[in-house]
Amino acid sequence: MDRWSSHSRREGLSQACYRLSNDPKAEDMPVYVAAIKGRAVVAFHADGSAGADRRVCDPLFRDDLMSLASGGLPLWDGVADVAVRRALSNEEARWRSSRAKAISQGSIDSEDDAWIAFLVPLSDAEGHTSGRRRMKGS
Repeated sequence: MDRWSSHSRREGLSQACYRLSNDPKAEDMPVYVAAIKGRAVVAFHADGSAGADRRVCDPLFRDDLMSLASGGLPLWDGVADVAVRRALSNEEARWRSSRAKAISQGSIDSEDDAWIAFLVPLSDAEGHTSGRRRMKGS
Protein backbone atom coordinates (compact mmCIF):
# COMPACT_ATOMS: atom_id res chain seq x y z
CA MET A 1 0.00 0.00 0.00
CA ASP A 2 1.20 3.50 -0.84
CA ARG A 3 2.46 5.41 2.18
CA TRP A 4 0.61 8.51 0.97
CA SER A 5 -2.96 7.99 1.96
CA SER A 6 -5.87 10.36 1.72
CA HIS A 7 -8.62 10.04 4.30
CA SER A 8 -12.03 11.55 3.91
CA ARG A 9 -13.76 13.39 6.70
CA ARG A 10 -14.77 11.07 9.51
CA GLU A 11 -18.36 10.97 10.59
CA GLY A 12 -19.25 13.45 13.29
CA LEU A 13 -16.46 15.91 12.50
CA SER A 14 -17.60 19.42 11.76
CA GLN A 15 -16.90 20.80 8.33
CA ALA A 16 -17.98 24.26 9.43
CA CYS A 17 -16.51 27.06 7.39
CA TYR A 18 -16.63 30.52 8.85
CA ARG A 19 -15.06 33.90 8.28
CA LEU A 20 -12.20 34.82 10.64
CA SER A 21 -10.99 37.86 8.75
CA ASN A 22 -12.21 40.59 6.45
CA ASP A 23 -10.54 38.87 3.49
CA PRO A 24 -13.44 37.76 1.22
CA LYS A 25 -11.13 35.27 -0.50
CA ALA A 26 -10.53 33.50 2.84
CA GLU A 27 -13.97 31.86 2.73
CA ASP A 28 -13.05 30.18 -0.53
CA MET A 29 -9.81 28.72 0.80
CA PRO A 30 -10.34 25.14 1.98
CA VAL A 31 -7.80 24.14 4.60
CA TYR A 32 -6.31 20.67 4.83
CA VAL A 33 -4.12 18.92 7.38
CA ALA A 34 -1.26 16.47 7.02
CA ALA A 35 -1.35 14.04 9.94
CA ILE A 36 1.40 11.60 10.84
CA LYS A 37 0.73 8.67 13.17
CA GLY A 38 -2.62 10.25 14.00
CA ARG A 39 -1.07 13.60 14.95
CA ALA A 40 -2.08 16.69 12.98
CA VAL A 41 1.25 18.28 12.04
CA VAL A 42 0.68 20.99 9.44
CA ALA A 43 -2.29 22.90 8.02
CA PHE A 44 -2.35 24.37 4.53
CA HIS A 45 -4.68 25.59 1.80
CA ALA A 46 -5.43 23.54 -1.29
CA ASP A 47 -8.07 23.98 -3.98
CA GLY A 48 -9.39 20.47 -3.34
CA SER A 49 -8.45 17.03 -2.10
CA ALA A 50 -6.39 16.32 -5.24
CA GLY A 51 -4.43 19.55 -4.68
CA ALA A 52 -3.92 18.62 -1.01
CA ASP A 53 -2.60 15.22 -2.03
CA ARG A 54 -0.22 16.85 -4.54
CA ARG A 55 1.09 19.22 -1.86
CA VAL A 56 1.80 16.39 0.58
CA CYS A 57 3.48 14.31 -2.13
CA ASP A 58 5.71 17.21 -3.19
CA PRO A 59 9.39 16.33 -2.57
CA LEU A 60 10.14 19.72 -0.96
CA PHE A 61 7.22 19.33 1.43
CA ARG A 62 8.36 15.82 2.37
CA ASP A 63 11.98 16.98 2.80
CA ASP A 64 10.83 19.65 5.25
CA LEU A 65 8.75 17.15 7.21
CA MET A 66 11.88 15.03 7.59
CA SER A 67 14.23 17.92 8.41
CA LEU A 68 12.00 19.81 10.87
CA ALA A 69 11.57 18.50 14.40
CA SER A 70 9.15 18.65 17.29
CA GLY A 71 10.33 17.63 20.73
CA GLY A 72 13.72 16.79 19.24
CA LEU A 73 12.25 14.22 16.82
CA PRO A 74 11.70 14.68 13.07
CA LEU A 75 8.10 15.46 12.16
CA TRP A 76 8.21 12.53 9.74
CA ASP A 77 10.52 9.53 9.50
CA GLY A 78 10.04 9.10 5.75
CA VAL A 79 8.23 5.79 6.25
CA ALA A 80 5.03 6.35 8.25
CA ASP A 81 1.79 7.09 6.44
CA VAL A 82 0.97 10.74 5.94
CA ALA A 83 -2.81 11.15 6.01
CA VAL A 84 -4.43 14.12 4.29
CA ARG A 85 -7.83 15.34 5.46
CA ARG A 86 -9.93 18.48 5.70
CA ALA A 87 -8.95 20.54 8.72
CA LEU A 88 -11.13 20.42 11.80
CA SER A 89 -12.62 23.77 12.77
CA ASN A 90 -9.94 24.49 15.41
CA GLU A 91 -7.12 23.56 12.98
CA GLU A 92 -8.63 25.75 10.28
CA ALA A 93 -8.94 28.60 12.78
CA ARG A 94 -5.25 28.26 13.68
CA TRP A 95 -4.26 28.35 9.99
CA ARG A 96 -6.47 31.38 9.27
CA SER A 97 -5.26 33.22 12.37
CA SER A 98 -1.61 32.52 11.56
CA ARG A 99 -2.09 33.65 7.96
CA ALA A 100 -3.96 36.80 9.02
CA LYS A 101 -1.14 37.67 11.43
CA ALA A 102 1.46 37.15 8.69
CA ILE A 103 -0.54 39.44 6.38
CA SER A 104 -0.95 42.14 9.05
CA GLN A 105 2.79 42.03 9.82
CA GLY A 106 3.64 42.32 6.13
CA SER A 107 5.30 38.90 5.99
CA ILE A 108 3.02 37.86 3.11
CA ASP A 109 0.45 39.62 0.97
CA SER A 110 -3.25 38.81 1.07
CA GLU A 111 -3.03 36.99 -2.27
CA ASP A 112 -0.49 34.48 -0.91
CA ASP A 113 -2.43 31.26 -0.41
CA ALA A 114 0.62 29.01 0.05
CA TRP A 115 0.84 29.79 3.79
CA ILE A 116 1.55 26.77 6.00
CA ALA A 117 0.86 26.66 9.73
CA PHE A 118 2.51 24.05 11.90
CA LEU A 119 0.14 22.57 14.44
CA VAL A 120 2.96 21.25 16.61
CA PRO A 121 5.77 23.23 18.25
CA LEU A 122 8.96 23.11 16.18
CA SER A 123 12.27 22.37 17.85
CA ASP A 124 15.83 21.61 16.93
CA ALA A 125 17.34 18.12 17.18
CA GLU A 126 18.04 18.67 20.90
CA GLY A 127 14.41 19.57 21.60
CA HIS A 128 14.83 23.35 21.99
CA THR A 129 11.79 25.21 20.68
CA SER A 130 12.61 27.27 17.65
CA GLY A 131 10.89 30.21 15.98
CA ARG A 132 8.29 29.85 13.28
CA ARG A 133 9.64 29.15 9.82
CA ARG A 134 8.24 28.80 6.40
CA MET A 135 8.68 25.55 4.53
CA LYS A 136 10.80 25.38 1.40
CA GLY A 137 8.87 25.80 -1.80
CA SER A 138 6.07 27.67 -0.04
